[in-house]
Parts: sequence; structure tokens; C-alpha cells
Amino acid sequence: MSANPFDDEFPPGATKDRPLALVKEAPDPRKRKPLDWPDLAGKEPPERRWAIRGWVGFGHVTLMVGSGGIGKTLLAQQMASCLALGKPFIGDVPEPLKCLMWACEDDHDELWRRQLALAKWCNAGLEVFAERLVIVPRHGLDNALVTTEYGRLLFSPLIEALSEQARDLKSDVVILDNVAQLYGGSENDRHAVTAFMNALAGALPGLALLLLAHPSRATGSEFSGSSAWENVARTRLYLGASLPGHPSGQESEEPTDNVRYLSRRKANYSAKDWRRLTYADGALTPDIPQTEGGVIEAIRAGNAQKTVIAAIQRFTTLGIPTSNGKRSSNYLPKLILEYKLHDGLTSPELGSALRSLLLDGKIKTDLIGRNKSRNPVQSLVCVL
Repeated sequence: MSANPFDDEFPPGATKDRPLALVKEAPDPRKRKPLDWPDLAGKEPPERRWAIRGWVGFGHVTLMVGSGGIGKTLLAQQMASCLALGKPFIGDVPEPLKCLMWACEDDHDELWRRQLALAKWCNAGLEVFAERLVIVPRHGLDNALVTTEYGRLLFSPLIEALSEQARDLKSDVVILDNVAQLYGGSENDRHAVTAFMNALAGALPGLALLLLAHPSRATGSEFSGSSAWENVARTRLYLGASLPGHPSGQESEEPTDNVRYLSRRKANYSAKDWRRLTYADGALTPDIPQTEGGVIEAIRAGNAQKTVIAAIQRFTTLGIPTSNGKRSSNYLPKLILEYKLHDGLTSPELGSALRSLLLDGKIKTDLIGRNKSRNPVQSLVCVL
């Protein structure tokens, strides 16, 4: 192997005359001792370790899914930047961590441009990321960690190169972008998918692993291929332009170009949750997390009610009727978002405020006049 592990495409056991796809030796299985109950009796297990508390944990794969162009790579690079600095992002970051990212679809200059914007967002210079954030541009290279031959799963020497690089850098977090580049088997083969995910965990034991992937083209899909992708991953995140399913069952906000939602759709070790992110100047800025029953949520709920009342009064002045019917073209939260009166609030928050005000009798639906056909026109009005 060359002295620089970053430049060596053919680690021990592979040469140019022995293509990666033909290397059949899988990593040696790691022997595990059974739990020694007498020895463990009376002891407390170590606390679960998090890179981003509740979102990205150590010792297992976190799968982040999102359609092409939605911003997965930017979000992953921003996560890595915050982790390297110990900066909270979408959740608490308990400590600064060393991150390794294989970016298989971006070249050197694109990653450089993106990091400049992220460094500015972090209020830091590029030099502070030295030895703490290593991003390897692998655009144009063969990135398959596993592939198949006559239906048999084959392990590429690259998986050992990845493992060795992570060890050499003393990485805490490894981010891999993305499944389509790294996995050369059938995404519908449950056994092959499971073997691939287990191979990652085995090659990078104890580390926090973030694996990026695309959903299928089917409407409403949140990942592609076998259910093993979700079953093996301990956490699955979904990045989209709207919420795939709000925890309270309310409708999601109308999609806008600069808003993204990161949803924790599967979580073995934490509750489901979501974050709203706004894109500006090359970075995604999360809203202040809402804590159920907490002060922040109460403030936002109060602001939402004030916004709803102000919007009703404004639309009344403009002669625009409003409705509390979700299927109506004049549904009030929809109009508030359309006219950009929402002040950072989401459609679910506005809808909740609307229902609360109706139940409290502070607003109601009333006759406000007749249209050109002499048909009655009803609208939401404030009760004095």
C-alpha cells in the first residue's frame, strides 16, 4: 500500500489485474463472546452514546433517505461540520468528533465551495476543520464496497480500505454518500442488503455511521428496495420538501423552494421527531426545536394564534373570504403561507391555532355578503 491511504485504490489483496468485483473474500467474521451474566451482575451498562442526541448514534447504521436534489449531501456535510466543532445541530452534540465522509457524487471544487458556505454559517475558518473533518471526493471512481457475481455477494477490497482509513484518522463518525454508489447488489435482495449493512458495522465497529440513500419513484415512498434497509438500520431519517407524516396527524406545510423537513421516521432508541430547516446562503438552518409541553411550544402556539387573528383581519379588509375547511381553496393556513404571512410558523401549527380559536369562540364562520350570482358568501371572522 502507498504511504497515503487516501490515494491507494488497490489495498492488499487487489491489483489492477485482479478487478475489485472479482475479489471474493469477505471480511473475516468477528468472533463475539457470549454475555457473562455472573460477571455483569451488579454492574451498570454504559450509557448509549450519541453523535447527535436522538438522531445519529454510535455502533449502528443511521439511514438518511431523500430524493435526488433535495439536499442530502449538503445536510450530511453540514452535520459533519457541526460534529467536528461540537456545535449543536438539530439536536445536542455532546462533544466534538472526528468525521470521515466519502462523497461519491461530488468533485473536489464543489465540496470546497460548499464547505466555504458552511464554515461561514458556523462562524469559523476552513482551517479549524483540519484533522477533524476529512471529506474524500470520490466522484468518477468505482465506489462499490460490495457487488454480485452470478447472484453471489462479493466484498470489494474498498471496504477494507474504508476501514483502514477510518482507523488511521481515528474517526468517530463515518458518512457514506450514497447507497447507489456503494452497494452493487440487488436492493430488493433481503439477504444481500442485510449482509451489506452488517459488513459496514463490522468494518467500522463502534463508530457512528450515516448512510445516504434515495427513495423509490413510487408516490409516498420513503426508501427503495427491500424492507431490510429499514429493518437493519437502527434509525431512519427522511429529508423532504414537506412532512411525510406529522406526529399529530395534521397536514404538512405547503412545499416551498427553501424549506426542508428532516423527519425521524424509525427510531429504535428515541421517539419519532422532526425538524424544519430553511435554506439560505448555502446552509440549512433548523428552527428552534419544539419541546412538547415546554415554554418554546407555548410561545409558538401563542404566536400562531396571533398570526391567525391578524390574517383573518387582513383578508377581511382585502375582501378575501377564508375557511377552516382543509379541502377549501380558501383554507386559512394555506392562504397565510401563500401570502407569506406565516412568520416562520408551519401549516400544522397554524391549523392547530385555527381549531383552538374556533373552540374558544374567538373566531367563527359568518355570512359576509353575496357574490355576483347573489349566492351567500361565508368567511371566518373575529368575535369582538
